[in-house]
Amino acid sequence: MRAYKLIPAISSYPGYDLNTFKQDFPDLARDEDRPLINKVIEEVYLVGSTFKMVPALAALEEETVRPEEIIYCGGTYSRHGATKTCFRQIAHGSLNVSRALIRSCNVFFYETALRLGIDDLTRHAEEFGFGSIMGLGHLRGLRFTFICRPLPGVGSRGCYPVA
Repeated sequence: MRAYKLIPAISSYPGYDLNTFKQDFPDLARDEDRPLINKVIEEVYLVGSTFKMVPALAALEEETVRPEEIIYCGGTYSRHGATKTCFRQIAHGSLNVSRALIRSCNVFFYETALRLGIDDLTRHAEEFGFGSIMGLGHLRGLRFTFICRPLPGVGSRGCYPVA
């Protein structure tokens, strides 16, 4: 599956009037919202909930989670000295992978990614194109996406999944 190499649509709506661009340019160049930047290819954004498909599919493929397996969400998840929450600290209760995707449950995917381990998670993320050049160089230079990497010589202990 290499669908990530195709871009069916790409759009960045300019936040300025092309009719007055020349006289507005000094203000546009100083604008904190950066309207001169093509947000589609020149910005880096956290992937957020769209990334949840990666640990879901990876855990199913690696059989660290079964499709019908239930993981409980109490609204918070504490590991390695950090506490993470679901959106608005909502407790989703008992979820299988399908319901966790539907509810976009952070706790389910923290647990799933931790069970999977950073090495398998990274490998599957790379299969989806994370961490690679996006191939938009012809638009304006090379663009990269980023994923967490284990620390050299430390392996899986050096990096833990966070969203």
